[in-house]
Amino acid sequence: MKVVSRCGVGLDNVDVAAAQRLGIQVYNTPNAPTVAVAELTVGAMICMLRRVPQMDRQMHAGGWEKLSGPQLRDKTVAIVGLGGSGCRLHRISGHLESV
Repeated sequence: MKVVSRCGVGLDNVDVAAAQRLGIQVYNTPNAPTVAVAELTVGAMICMLRRVPQMDRQMHAGGWEKLSGPQLRDKTVAIVGLGGSGCRLHRISGHLESV
């Protein structure tokens, strides 16, 4: 093995000291998942608001009771942490205000 490369921030799950002893280079790609994480966060917010997981479970159990939920529009969303993904989410949320 010559290289260990991790997609994302941090190397908590890599034994960097052992890699160094063995002459293995260790890299990460801190910005690679930023857009995907921010977009999935928006998707998760919409799913939770509109009760998509509950309706999915109900449908797979043979039922079909319409469950409605509020819209994301006019809601206040707190973003905890403004690292790469948090900043990208903030940028995306700025575009959602006009929707």
